[in-house]
Amino acid sequence: MSPHRAKVCYKAINPEQYTSVLSIRASLPHNAPKRVLFVGSNMQRKGLPVLIRAAPYILASLPETEFWVVGEDRCVPRMKELCRAEGVEHAFRFWGWRSGSDLLKLYSQADVLAMPSLVEALGVVFLEAMACGIPVVGTHVGGIPEIVKEGYSGLLVAPGDSLQLAQAITWLLRDSELRSRLIRGGIETAYRFNVQRMMQCTYEVYRNLQMGQ
Repeated sequence: MSPHRAKVCYKAINPEQYTSVLSIRASLPHNAPKRVLFVGSNMQRKGLPVLIRAAPYILASLPETEFWVVGEDRCVPRMKELCRAEGVEHAFRFWGWRSGSDLLKLYSQADVLAMPSLVEALGVVFLEAMACGIPVVGTHVGGIPEIVKEGYSGLLVAPGDSLQLAQAITWLLRDSELRSRLIRGGIETAYRFNVQRMMQCTYEVYRNLQMGQ
């Protein structure tokens, strides 16, 4: 197919669904533990081992940091074993599968979303976190850079690089001005990737097919 005939319709979210989380996050105590959230199944592909290996560097600088892992995967026992091998099992909590309402509660308590994927089509979880006012860290793979713009709506690191990931997360947890800037850019981004826009794009594709364009 000729590139000029390709039409991309992005996955989307309903940003208004997350407005309640924004108000809850605004009232969180400043002395609460810092929490790094990971959401997703297929944890190997989405880079959870990279985050686990980054954790010792983060904890060396910010020892009270907590790492929350949400999702079901057959490899969870191996992930827990890697936590023990890295000496960070005390800092990790594996929540398993959570309902949508439960996930909103976890979003409301997170300081950073980190999903250092090795392969990723887009990563809707980034949009969800952005809509909740959570700064995000992703990787330079797949469609992630199309929504996570470096320094505007999030930070990007090289896939598989635990040290670079640790530096990005530590920077975010320490720098309130950076967090505020990325939160603003993230919310703006989430509202651009809305359901109405996705439906309109899909409608246009079918309309053009019917018209033979």
